[in-house]
Order: sequence, then C-alpha cells, then structure tokens
Amino acid sequence: IESNLNVYSSMGYKYDYKLEGQTFTEELNLNYTTMSVVAKKMNNKSTFDNKKYSTNFIGGVYVGILNGAHSKINGVKFDQAQNFKNLDLGVVLGLEQDRYITKELVITPGIRYQQGVFNTATSISSFNSARNFSVEFNLGLKYIFLKKG
Repeated sequence: IESNLNVYSSMGYKYDYKLEGQTFTEELNLNYTTMSVVAKKMNNKSTFDNKKYSTNFIGGVYVGILNGAHSKINGVKFDQAQNFKNLDLGVVLGLEQDRYITKELVITPGIRYQQGVFNTATSISSFNSARNFSVEFNLGLKYIFLKKG
C-alpha cells in the first residue's frame, strides 16, 4: 500500500473558437490538492537483459480538494470557483517497473491514469458534465536498506 500527496495539481484545457466572426482563446485552470492511496501487485522478477526487474500493477483511489478555478478569455481572467464542486473523487490505475541497478539501488519508471468518477461541475455551471482525468509519467529512485548479518 502506498499513499501520495500532491500539494499542487493543475488540470484544465485551452481551446480556440469563433463567435460572430471573432476568434477567442479560452483557458480553464483547476488547481487541486490531491491524495491517492494505491495498492501494488508485484509481478515475478525476471532476468530480461541479464538484469533483475519487476513489474508492478497499481490500483487505488484518489481524493482532490479544489483550491481555485479560473479561466482566461483572450487574456482576461475570470474566477470560476462557483462553477465547480470543492471535492473530486476518482480511481487510479497504473504500471511501473523496478529496474535494479544494484541490490540496494532501484530506478522505477511508471505511468498512472487518474479518472474522476463524479461530475465536478455545479448546477450553475455552463458545463453539463465535467469529470477530471490525468495521465502521469513518473520516475522514482529507491534505496533498499538491507539487513546486515
């Protein structure tokens, strides 16, 4: 079991559109503090390319607390906090691989997908439905303290 705390996590979009012959650029930024709790299932170690490695399958949940929401339309900033719920809940799925450099030192590249399960837009929002998702690429460095004796 592993837990992660992200003090600052940003989600949103940027797109261009035309309205009555005029071009607009809109950006939406949602800023969250997120915490995830995941379980890992380790696949058997192998000796591909004569080095030990193990593949870990990851699954769990996350919760996010909205710290702020704003949009920019052609550079003009608007507060959007009232259009989004303060809480976001979702699932986490991922895959990572432990590459043993030595018995004690491990490099771990990985990928995680987070999908919100509830609509984060409020009833006053112009969005019918809004669910967060993100894809994360991670690179970890682990040191294993071996028992002497």
